[in-house]
Amino acid sequence: MWRSHQSRLDVDGVLSSGQGFAVDLGAGALQKMATRKQLLSQAYRLNTCMLQDVEVIGQVDVKFIACLLRTEAPPGGSSADRLLVLFDQHAVHERIRLEQFIADFQTDIATGRAQAHVLPSPVKFCLKADDVRLLIDCRGHFEKMGVCYRVEGSCVSVTSVPAILREAPASDHGTQNAVKGNVVEELTRELLHLLRAAHGCCGSTLPSTLSRLLASKACHGAIRFGDALRSEECERLLAQLSGCRLPFQCAHCRPSVVPLFHTSQIRDCARVPSSRPKLHKLKPRSGRYARS
Repeated sequence: MWRSHQSRLDVDGVLSSGQGFAVDLGAGALQKMATRKQLLSQAYRLNTCMLQDVEVIGQVDVKFIACLLRTEAPPGGSSADRLLVLFDQHAVHERIRLEQFIADFQTDIATGRAQAHVLPSPVKFCLKADDVRLLIDCRGHFEKMGVCYRVEGSCVSVTSVPAILREAPASDHGTQNAVKGNVVEELTRELLHLLRAAHGCCGSTLPSTLSRLLASKACHGAIRFGDALRSEECERLLAQLSGCRLPFQCAHCRPSVVPLFHTSQIRDCARVPSSRPKLHKLKPRSGRYARS
């Protein structure tokens, strides 16, 4: 459920705070105030089905993609009414890339073995005796994940990690960097923890270390603010987003879309006649505020 981040109008407080003059508000002005208050307090419920019937308007400020989503008709609305939203173009592409990385990795594991990246030099660290035994007993599971190692006493030398942990290629994000040693150790220890929690069974849980690194990789290669997009590129991004499991949040779990208003509310505002301030209806109060 998404709500407007603007503050709600306190109409009663506004009307009761005047000290120097009494304001005579007509029915039209009160109706306009009520409509504005409804716009600011309106709640919207978004679901993935809305992305199956989305109308892309285009790019806004080289940062956002404006779209119309079909929703359930609100009271007084019609089925032709839509919800106007803005998608963060960086967050949209980031989410698409993340879910593609995860899907590719899980497919590799399900069909055999994930691609491994051989480290330039082994990463060495020590483990407790119980962890060492678990490493030896579950070597096949680690190798299936792309993690290969040698065990010498209590010392472990990791020689390869999942290839997907490598930084994006030069054409995608500058330079290509090696996987850091502390990341290799953290991933190995977390896999041990998951195996121990599952009593040695090979579950489908993606380690948080791997999820975090994949999110960072998805972010680094994603479309940025300031990148101009053609109409067909915007439509292609939204079409890809419709196939994501979590389309309304970026790779870092922040919202990727902001609802603006329902098109039925435009008619409500249009029905209220616009008028200039009726200054002649301002009446001086008697007493201390009266003119001398």
